[in-house]
Amino acid sequence: MLWAREVATPTVANELQEIIFRLYFTDGVFLDTVSLALAAEEAGLPPSEARLVLESGRFAKQAREAVSEAKCAGIIAVPTFFINGEFVFSGPQSPEAFLDAFGKS
Repeated sequence: MLWAREVATPTVANELQEIIFRLYFTDGVFLDTVSLALAAEEAGLPPSEARLVLESGRFAKQAREAVSEAKCAGIIAVPTFFINGEFVFSGPQSPEAFLDAFGKS
C-alpha cells in the first residue's frame, strides 16, 4: 500500500486496498508476493514493479513502524472499530453489536 500511495492516485491505492482485503478476507488467498503482484495488476498497477518493491523490502521499515503505531493505539486485530475516537471492539461483530455501540456513543 505504501508503494501504491507513492506511484498512483488515491483512488487506485484505495482500489488496491479493497482488492487485497477481498483476496484475504473473502477469497481466503494467502498474500504472498505473487498474489500481491496480481492484486496490483487488477488495480491497474504494473505487477512487475510491485514484485520488485515487495522483494526489495523497500517499505519494510515503514510497514513495521505502522504496525507498532497501530498496536500503541490499541489495534490488535482487524477489523478494529473506533467510535468518536474511542476503541469499541475488534474482530467481526454482529449488526446488533454495532447498533448497541452507536446507541452508547
